Parts: sequence; structure tokens; C-alpha cells
Amino acid sequence: MRKRTSALILISVIIITLLCYSQVVLSPARTPSPGALSVAVNARRGMHVVEGHKDPSSVLDRRRSNMLAKCRGLDSSYPATWLTNVTRGLSVCVPPKAGHTSWERVKRELSQVGPIDGSTKILSVRHPLVRLTSAYRDKYLDGKPLHRTPEPKKTWIWWRRYWFPALLSRGDIPPPRWMTLEVRSTQTLPDPCQRVAKENMYVYLKARELEKPWHQSRFQNTTFSFQDFLNHVLWTARLRQLDYHWAPQTCLCNPCKVRYDYVLHLENIGHELDHVLRDLGIAQEIPVPRVHVTKDDDRMSDAGYYKDVPQKIMRQIYSLFRYDFDVLNYSRSLGDLDAMIVCERLLQ
Repeated sequence: MRKRTSALILISVIIITLLCYSQVVLSPARTPSPGALSVAVNARRGMHVVEGHKDPSSVLDRRRSNMLAKCRGLDSSYPATWLTNVTRGLSVCVPPKAGHTSWERVKRELSQVGPIDGSTKILSVRHPLVRLTSAYRDKYLDGKPLHRTPEPKKTWIWWRRYWFPALLSRGDIPPPRWMTLEVRSTQTLPDPCQRVAKENMYVYLKARELEKPWHQSRFQNTTFSFQDFLNHVLWTARLRQLDYHWAPQTCLCNPCKVRYDYVLHLENIGHELDHVLRDLGIAQEIPVPRVHVTKDDDRMSDAGYYKDVPQKIMRQIYSLFRYDFDVLNYSRSLGDLDAMIVCERLLQ
């Protein structure tokens, strides 16, 4: 009986492996569509786009073509605030929570290479939903009490910039009248990029008039759930105060105005950046940015954060980040994540 069970398990694993291999490696290259088997999640590394297993050249060409097509008719009047010059002939735009810190080292290395022929612009982005979970883990301590901040010396900054506004948005502290009026005035703004904070500390500066010394001690054991965080993101959008750590990447790098030569996905950054560097004729070995891997084996997968989020909130999140999904070529589908966990593990 045990031998039969073991044989059945072995056969099942072989069949699943072959199916995964056909889907991930042998399937013809194509632009992912909503509902396609194009986004995967690994319990330790978050969501991954299957196209990273394909030829980087064709993937990047299709991704750029998709970007140009989806940008037709969209507003491109806002600036690409996170676009920076690395060296003569090379500029890079990397939004916060999309590998920005790791890219700083890459940019320092590239600046030593010297001038590059022509004028090349690179955009490096991350799956919108994974980027939100990253911001939640970082700025809202992954649901831990506020007094457990890993950077006690910066508590006052985090308190005023992130936690105090979140208490306002959740209703723990009554918001002032000006906030209510501001929300009403933005109801007809169609473009998410009109909701990005013009001044990063605007909410903090306005909120200071309400801040009392006893607030920090009163709320030191407060926690924010992931749903609280998503509601706060939507609240900041209504106030036109989207913080750049979660504002749409298309608003920060404006791919509809800046003609980027390459659009890289952080999920596949190793393969894709290596290809770009070869394309540019850079022989020097450059350490590529990596997706942060936590040492906590019990940490929830990125898809797991969305498991119990109400559909109403998810519809608003998809609407707010619709250009990140469409222009940057990310799938909205979360339906096949469990199956893709198995595939990712078998094919590693």
C-alpha cells in the first residue's frame, strides 16, 4: 500500500512538473492578459512574472511596445520626478519600493563606467500589489505594535509622516474640517497622478496642529492591519496626498512622456539587466539589484495579504493603480497563484 501511494505521489509530481515546464518554459512568448497564468508567488520571494523564463530580448521588446500602445491618449503632462542621470548617455528611473535602494549601488557602479553612446533611458518597476505589501511591511511594521519600530531614533518622523495620518484616516483621531473639504473637492479628478502629494510633508504639516504629546503614548500599542493600510492608501489618494512610497509608479516615472528604451521588472531583474548591460556594450561586472528575501520563514506570502481584502477595496486599488498594470504590463490576476507556488518551487 505504501509503495502504491509513493508511486502515485511520484507520478503526480512528474505530471505537475511537466505541466509547469510547458506553461513556464515552452509556452510561446506573449503579452500577459488579465486572467492569464502570468503572475506567480513564492512564499519567500513574493510575486514573479513568468515571462522572466523567456528570452529577455523579446520580452523587453514586447513590454516596450505594450507601453507605447497603452500610453496613447493618456495624460503625460506631469514630470518624471524620479528620473536621474547616471552617467552621460544613461538615465534611470526607479520608484521607491521597487528596488530603489539596491539600484543606488548599481547606479554608483555604472557612473564609473564612463559615457555611453547615444541616450539610453531605463525604467525599473515592480508588481503594483507586491510594492504595496512592501510599503506596508516597511512603514507600518507588518502589523506589529508601533512601539516595536526597528528605528527608534526615527520614531518621530514615522509617527508624523505615516502613523498619525493613518490614525486620522482610520478615525482613531477625528480629522479636521479642512480634510473633509479636501476630499470633497477631489471627487471628480479622473487621473490618479493628480492625486500624488506635491509636497511630501503636506499631511504632516497640516496635522501638526492636531498633534498632542500624549498621542504617541496613547497609541504606542496600536497596530495597523493590511486592510487598514489599503484604506489609508485610498484615503491619501482622495486627499491628493499619495506618498511616493505607494503612489503609482507611472506617476513617478511617467513612461507616457519619457521614451524609455527598456522597461525592467524587478521580479526578473537579474536576467533583464544583464541583457541590457550587454546591449549597451558594458563588459564590467555590475552587481544587479535583488528582490529582498526575508529571513522569516513564517512571513506571509505577498498574495496572502490580499486573501481577505473585500472586493470593494480591491476594485478601488485596481482602479487607482490601473496604469501601473496596463502600461507596465502586469497582470491583475491572482487566481492562479497557488498553482504557481508549486511551479516555482519545482522549477527552482
